Amino acid sequence: MYGRILHLHGQDPEIALRVLFSGDFVGPEPVNHAAMRWTDYFEAVYQPWRTAKRPRTWVTEVGRWRRILPVLGKKRLRDVDAHLVADYIDEAAGRAGRDRAAGERGDEALHRDAVQALLNDAHRQRHHPRARRHVGVPY
Repeated sequence: MYGRILHLHGQDPEIALRVLFSGDFVGPEPVNHAAMRWTDYFEAVYQPWRTAKRPRTWVTEVGRWRRILPVLGKKRLRDVDAHLVADYIDEAAGRAGRDRAAGERGDEALHRDAVQALLNDAHRQRHHPRARRHVGVPY
């Protein structure tokens, strides 16, 4: 019993306390979504939800995620913040070599919107308690 609590505490103290107070010492370990890598979270949680919610637009959004996940996919969900996303968007704009007029939306804005949608969903499902603060990436 205490071995499981200590093991969970090593991974995430908040989950260990939740298990200790709930009395669920023998059940399956709760999933720490915030500690998941973006690629894993995307495949396990976000993609099935988004596919069911908007099946017609998902086809085009997958193309964006094919470019986002190689860059941000190795990061943990809790480690991605507004600055990291802004750096990715700036890099994408530099790779595209485009000079746009101020306020004009392009692929970079669509990528930002896709990342924002994932973080909003993580916040709504309480998978990432700080995700709401990270979404305000300025255009």
